[in-house]
Amino acid sequence: MNKSWSSNFSYGFYKEILEIINEKYEQHLFRDIPNFISKDWGTYKIVLRHDIDLDLEKALEMAKMEFKHGIKATYMVMVNCPFYSLEDTQSKKILDNITEMGHEIALHFDSKRDINLYESTKENDLMTNLEFAISKLEQAISSKVFSISFHRPAPEIINGPLLVNKRINAYAKELMGWYLSDSKGSWREGNPVPKIKKPKKKLLQLLVLRWSNKRFFRTLGATFSDKLLHIKNLPNFKHKFR
Repeated sequence: MNKSWSSNFSYGFYKEILEIINEKYEQHLFRDIPNFISKDWGTYKIVLRHDIDLDLEKALEMAKMEFKHGIKATYMVMVNCPFYSLEDTQSKKILDNITEMGHEIALHFDSKRDINLYESTKENDLMTNLEFAISKLEQAISSKVFSISFHRPAPEIINGPLLVNKRINAYAKELMGWYLSDSKGSWREGNPVPKIKKPKKKLLQLLVLRWSNKRFFRTLGATFSDKLLHIKNLPNFKHKFR
């Protein structure tokens, strides 16, 4: 039986999720995980994550909504994204605003697309490319990067080590025991609200994509050619197929 659920992606519905988080959970950023992960704790904890594949402006809207509700989240951004550029003044301003609200900026790393993007990289080595991406993001945000999520993660990353290149791996075994996500435009385990209301484990990792990448999902009904034309017209398109 298919449990996937995509009936409500309104901001009102997300507000309901935030209110439940405030009522039921102690919130943590990914960078805080080493402070508690190896200890026993009595409260239910949550780490809220957004992987920003498409739209920094929508991410800012989410960050403001969460800030209004007293929620802190980790925003994973790409350093070689066809839809936004970290070198743009507006992008840097958005990331500064998100940070000022108490959220964490971290790396969303696409190992397949980012490999060989860096001229100083002489070998097709995942960790070398990862370190270059981290350095690029740290330069953009003028701050240290503590956490990483992987775009289309390799099997060895999922349920892998807690630290990758000394940064928190969002797909670490310790963080995947209870994992809810709206990946690919639907909640794979069904409506998340009843599940979040009744915690089944002490730590929940909640990955929210659709609201923070809403520009793209608004056009899901478009034809493939229309979508491709839209992508080609984006200012950073030249990086897409390097």
